[in-house]
Amino acid sequence: MKRKSIFVPSIVFAVFVFAFSASVNQVKGQTCESKDEAADAQIVETIYSKIEGNSKIADQASHINVVSCNAVVKLQGWVNSEDDYNKVYDYAFKTEGVKMVNANGLAKEEPSNAAPGGTCLPGTKPCSDICIPSNDVCNIKNGKL
Repeated sequence: MKRKSIFVPSIVFAVFVFAFSASVNQVKGQTCESKDEAADAQIVETIYSKIEGNSKIADQASHINVVSCNAVVKLQGWVNSEDDYNKVYDYAFKTEGVKMVNANGLAKEEPSNAAPGGTCLPGTKPCSDICIPSNDVCNIKNGKL
């Protein structure tokens, strides 16, 4: 009787388990060693001024976190619609001095997967009405750190 080897399936299973466990609940935060903190602060302030100056989206500022590091802007949180998303993205992209905009963390609608009881998931922290990665900066005015 020929003996079947379980070596290959065992290796495949081990690789799968390792890859899956490495990707579960990994929240990537951003640390910033800015070369010009004043310029980054001005970029953030300018973008918030544009958001707050638009009566249609001003009330959404409490769940939009804007971060700038070396003139690279990161948008986090959510807006009410795709039109609002496009407007916030344009405000960031068209702000003087901005090199790039990362809007991967900005949803086009309120997320339905909020943590139970309004608490943030492990690896994240509250920032006003949203949760952001623990290493990120909360720039929302009156945001909870």
